[in-house]
Amino acid sequence: MTDNEFRELYHGYIAALNGREFDTIDRFVADEIAFGTQVFTRAQIVDMLKAIVDAVPDFHWEVRDILINGDRAAVSLWNAGTPEKQWQGVDPTGKSFRIGEQAIYRVDGGKFVEMLNVFDVAEAARQLAAD
Repeated sequence: MTDNEFRELYHGYIAALNGREFDTIDRFVADEIAFGTQVFTRAQIVDMLKAIVDAVPDFHWEVRDILINGDRAAVSLWNAGTPEKQWQGVDPTGKSFRIGEQAIYRVDGGKFVEMLNVFDVAEAARQLAAD
C-alpha cells in the first residue's frame, strides 16, 4: 500500500465514522483487530464506536496529521462533542469538549489489523465539569 493509498483509507474511515456509516466499516477494518493488548472482532469495534456516538451524538473526529512508515501510521486528531449521556465517567452537563487523540494503526491486506489510541480523558472531564 502506498502512502497515498494509506491516507485515502484513513480519511475514508474517518468520513465513515463522522457520517455514522458503521455498516461500511468492513471496508476499513479486518475481521479481527489487535486493539492495544487485546484482540477484538470488527463487530466489537463497531459496538465501541456506536457507544461513543450514543453518549456523544455529535462526536466528531478531525484528522490533524498522519505520519506513515510502511504498513504503519501515526495519526493526530481532534475529538469534539457534547455528551448527552455519561461519557468517560462524566455525567452530561450541557458543555462540550475538544481534546487531542493520538493513534497508531497497522494495515495488512488493505485493512486495519492493529489500532492503539490515547486521548486526554482528564482534559475532557475538566472541560465538561459543571460550574
